[in-house]
This record gives sequence, structure tokens and C-alpha cells, in this order.
Amino acid sequence: MIGGKHRYSLSPEEYIFAALNIYLDVINIFMSILQIVGYAREG
Repeated sequence: MIGGKHRYSLSPEEYIFAALNIYLDVINIFMSILQIVGYAREG
């Protein structure tokens, strides 16, 4: 992510926001899985 020939680059200040985005994505995926499991149990 830093330097090199990567598609996206982040400055050190942006790491906090990137980590927060990843954390929120994981939570959203988990909530979606819980919804799917809930629908499957209902029938």
C-alpha cells in the first residue's frame, strides 16, 4: 500500500481511516451472515 506500484496508496494519516473502514466492513459482513442464518431458520 505504501509506495511501490500499487493501485492504491495511503499516507500515514489515512491508515486510521483505512483500518476503520476494514473494521466496519467486517462488522457489516458479520451482520449480513446473521441475517441470512436468521432467514434460513425461519423457513
